[in-house]
Amino acid sequence: MKDEPLMQFREHALAALKSIPDTRWYAMDETALDSLAYFGIAWQEERANKGENFEQQAFADVVGQIVSLTPSLLQERPEQPKALPEVWKDAITGETPRNPWAKPADLRSQMAVAKHDPELAEHLKKIAKGVSYAVLAQQREKEAARSRMAAISYGEEEHRTNPFVGNGNLTARGQLVRQNPELAEFYNKESRPVRIAWQPGKRNLTEEGILATKAPHLAKVAHRAAEMQRQFLTEKVAVAKESEASAQQTRQQAEALLR
Repeated sequence: MKDEPLMQFREHALAALKSIPDTRWYAMDETALDSLAYFGIAWQEERANKGENFEQQAFADVVGQIVSLTPSLLQERPEQPKALPEVWKDAITGETPRNPWAKPADLRSQMAVAKHDPELAEHLKKIAKGVSYAVLAQQREKEAARSRMAAISYGEEEHRTNPFVGNGNLTARGQLVRQNPELAEFYNKESRPVRIAWQPGKRNLTEEGILATKAPHLAKVAHRAAEMQRQFLTEKVAVAKESEASAQQTRQQAEALLR
């Protein structure tokens, strides 16, 4: 296969990834990017057979499905806080019932709350002896930690200077761990490379199985993409061997003239 479509779909794949929030496009090596590029080539071949031209948004939508099934392609960001459970109230009087986990316990009410509102049940258990500053402090600390993690800015530049990437800078690592353990943990997780499920030499059978179960058509396209990439690598090896043989012959001829 010629390099031109590969180069084009490398660009298409990067553009698609950059359009999806929190993707780790900057952590992809050439082989991982090629795996997505060949996926794009195989995907577009199917469309072309149906008379459909390439559309960047359509490709981005498909890449989005792959991203959702590829953990290493997404940053580990905290979820948005869920709506807090509300205490039940009488529809007429607005009166709230007593905590069924407070003594004396109300087992029937405990079962009712646990069945219909499990999150409220967990909270009522925590405050069975009354609302305490310890519980409130725990809530505040949890939200503060979530906010700090959500506020971390991390992209191409931060990845380039991340001391945990590769061999990194051991001194910088230690300094970051001492100064900001939470940020150091985030940077450490971000140091892992992106791996595509069908990537040559890095195949992930578990993720391939998930893709086949949740998106069987995309799994077939990925299988075709893997075949294309293997063929490309086979041709690359053949060209390299031919170049080596030619270089060796040239060297031998030069050496013979120098003798």
